[in-house]
Amino acid sequence: MSSNTKDNILNAAEYLFAERGFNGTSVRDITDRAGANVAAVNYHFGSKHDLFVELMRRQVEPVNRLRLSYLQERRSARGDAPLSLVEIFDAFFGPMGETLVENDQPKLTAIRLAFRAYHETPELLKTFKTEYFREVCDVFGAELAKTVPHLSYDDLIVRFNFALSTMVGTLLHIPEMPCFCGGNTDAASFKAIIKQMTYFVAAGFAYDQDGVSGG
Repeated sequence: MSSNTKDNILNAAEYLFAERGFNGTSVRDITDRAGANVAAVNYHFGSKHDLFVELMRRQVEPVNRLRLSYLQERRSARGDAPLSLVEIFDAFFGPMGETLVENDQPKLTAIRLAFRAYHETPELLKTFKTEYFREVCDVFGAELAKTVPHLSYDDLIVRFNFALSTMVGTLLHIPEMPCFCGGNTDAASFKAIIKQMTYFVAAGFAYDQDGVSGG
């Protein structure tokens, strides 16, 4: 079976999972939209579960590669000095402005899929997070610890989860961009929102009730 069949199945699954959710989409729905047969899903992926994981991997791996690359660039420029929180979160959030844009527009289907995955398939995501997010979280966590050494490990984890929740919530509302971007829904407006989110998260991460703050 050709790689075109595999890509067609992935593209069909992305659209249907985003529109109907994982549980609301059958393998037959996917193959009908892809113009393939059910056996093709088993051949290329093994199961609907494995198809979903492959689809998420296809979306997340390019973002994570850019995250690590951007962070390394900033490290190299800084030498031994700790990065600022803005630099760290710009490296973490910024790649979404590249990978979630196509033809000068946000990729709303991919964004909806990410949101549905986060909320509707927690058990599936546990395995996925362990395999595809551990390195990124470890690397960024270590960098954050250097920048805000006054925070305990527990506080660092809690605040990083706040940052992730802010990211997910922001992506959820991207389809409503015209409401708070002067009617614009183009790539530049999307990237501007990500930049604002970066400054917002960095400021919150740095806050300390005793008056100590990080970069």
